Amino acid sequence: MGKHDKCSMNIFNLKDINIYYGIPSCYTNYSKGYGNPYEAFSHGYHNNLDFLFITDINNYLAKNISYNSKTLSRWKLSSYFCKRFSRKKENFVPLIGFETKTTPYGDINIINSKNFFIGDVSNIDLLVIWMLNNKDAFVILKHPLKNTLSLPYNNTLNRIITSVEVCYGSFGGRYIRRDKFFFKLLDKGWKLGTINSQDNIKMDFGDYDNVTGVITHKLSKQNIIYSFRNRLTFSSESRSLKLCFFANNFIMGSILPKETSSINFSILIEDKYYSIIKIEIISNGGKVIHSIDNLNLNRIKYIYEHTVTENQKWFLIKIYQSSDKIALSSPIFIE
Repeated sequence: MGKHDKCSMNIFNLKDINIYYGIPSCYTNYSKGYGNPYEAFSHGYHNNLDFLFITDINNYLAKNISYNSKTLSRWKLSSYFCKRFSRKKENFVPLIGFETKTTPYGDINIINSKNFFIGDVSNIDLLVIWMLNNKDAFVILKHPLKNTLSLPYNNTLNRIITSVEVCYGSFGGRYIRRDKFFFKLLDKGWKLGTINSQDNIKMDFGDYDNVTGVITHKLSKQNIIYSFRNRLTFSSESRSLKLCFFANNFIMGSILPKETSSINFSILIEDKYYSIIKIEIISNGGKVIHSIDNLNLNRIKYIYEHTVTENQKWFLIKIYQSSDKIALSSPIFIE
């Protein structure tokens, strides 16, 4: 999907839109979690997840482990378990990556790389060069904080960094929402998709309802990676939430032409278990430009016409649901 390609999906029928749910960040006992990677994939699979990314901390991954009379690094054994599980389960996408620190910008996850490195990233330019040799990999910003906002925007780096954790933890337990920091990153020019991570450090992969929703035609490794790269993701605290957001028939994650002066928003939301209480359309500065209140419905199809003002460069929707659940779409941008 190019940045100005219109969506081929039926924008008024969620039955024509496939949504898959998973966790894009978790740990195993190869760093600070529980269970080996195969056990983590199995636990997530039996919890009806569609995908799981294992992102153990890089400095642990060079350590060797004995397995089947062989000595392998934790990274190589993780890769082996990922391929083995993928061969066994056709309707599940396992991926591995690793977590590292950037100084002073915070933690990142690098997903689907051919290899890994140890140590922290103190020079972002070196990370870009490393990623150019790992063209199938992409980067997720973890736990955005004030120091993350000091990361200077540049277009090359943004092609590598695809997503940001707007929420993470176990919903109902230690759970953190960081959407205000996300909005500030968008104001600085970053074009990023929203994701939700459980950051599992126990054998509880997929035990909770907070997940990342991914829009794609069919579940496959290639399609999941494509959707992350193209911001076809949303953060949800309900695994039964179906969400799709369009502007002038362009699906969320898209970039509209810079001459766009008016937008016809189309919003489709459905959740058979948790009712939809309120919907907000949010733009630059975290400003709510339109709100639909007191809904208490399980299915919504809504159209809103908006005149774009000079300072509006991104738009997303925030959904308030029963049981205090929140969902955030990925943005739609103006070039």
